[in-house]
Amino acid sequence: MSLLLFYTLFFMRINSISGFLPEDAVLTQTIKGDCIGNGKEEIIIVYDINARFGTRDYKGTCVSVLQEIGEKYQEVYKFKLSADTKIRLVKIFDEFPPFLEVQWFQSIGGGNTYICYDNELKRFREILHLESGGLNKEDIDGDGKEEIFSFKFETIQCNEEEDEINAGFLRFYRWVKNYFVSSPENAHIMRPRMTFFATAKTVFRPDFFKVIPEHYSSREYRGSEDLSFEFSARRDTTAVYLNIVVRDDIILQNEGGQNIVQGDHLKILLDTDIEKDFCSKSVDYDDVVIGISPGNFFDVSPDIVNLNPSSTLSENITEHSEFLIEKQSGGYKVFVRLSLDKKTLKKVVLGFGIILYDRDEKGSTLPEFETSWPLDIDENNPTTWGNLYLFEH
Repeated sequence: MSLLLFYTLFFMRINSISGFLPEDAVLTQTIKGDCIGNGKEEIIIVYDINARFGTRDYKGTCVSVLQEIGEKYQEVYKFKLSADTKIRLVKIFDEFPPFLEVQWFQSIGGGNTYICYDNELKRFREILHLESGGLNKEDIDGDGKEEIFSFKFETIQCNEEEDEINAGFLRFYRWVKNYFVSSPENAHIMRPRMTFFATAKTVFRPDFFKVIPEHYSSREYRGSEDLSFEFSARRDTTAVYLNIVVRDDIILQNEGGQNIVQGDHLKILLDTDIEKDFCSKSVDYDDVVIGISPGNFFDVSPDIVNLNPSSTLSENITEHSEFLIEKQSGGYKVFVRLSLDKKTLKKVVLGFGIILYDRDEKGSTLPEFETSWPLDIDENNPTTWGNLYLFEH
């Protein structure tokens, strides 16, 4: 008898859910969960209107949240996406109810977003829809808690020229007293390339890098052991620190000073005033270009030189920076401490890039290969540099 009652109630619930679907809709996903955090389960349904995604009559995918109020389900939240959609519940903060994570897929790519329909979180929903197409989660500062941040991409016109640059705007969110508080209030403007957080995390992903034959296109690149690097960064109240691990099977450097560019070396690029010269396509006084040579661990010592004479920040680079080269099996490690003034460190975002040059043949007078972060960086054009976000100390 109890089993019969169970099945009766089960089919009553299914029928009550199907009553929310349009006549020609196709139900594709159903999940249950306490989305608000009040101890009661909601039913979340995903359904396609008219036909499955990719067909001629397709009109969109809907996600509806149903709550059992009294003895009936009522729809308390619904939204529509013109793409194939999957959903799941995700937890971002321990003290915060789960979000609905919505993943949508379409011909030009996919994405994800986070939605919670509780009235107290209306402001978060507005931020989500008005300021970005999605959020990112990552434990950026290594404290075991995930930070929430978003990138918004816009095209901006530079110096009234016809060409436009795609700018990124970075904003963080903090959950404070039942509200999401954006930090900073005005989003940081970012270079249109990659962004790296200065939090001592090591980055080495093959898809981040590519090797370019610099002067000898006939040379054969033999893989990551021939030339590659990984790096990490951190900061304190006075300086930025970089650790760069270089893989290089043949270390060849016969020069010092400005002539280090003829052998194995790397360049560190910093733009210390993105806000002022975001559109500038030439290196000027606020840009730092530093060359570092490992020497050859025999009769040529390591060296650090200023490769941008117009820079006011790197004019006395050997006095304001510290560097250490350590030989390792299959390459070497570079440690650099860049002393920066408080005004620069408060800017939070710096233009940033690393270029590694390799020379293997003694008869050549210039490097044969180069690799970099970001991929297509041009040392003479800061708009192609990436971003170094100086996360709070």
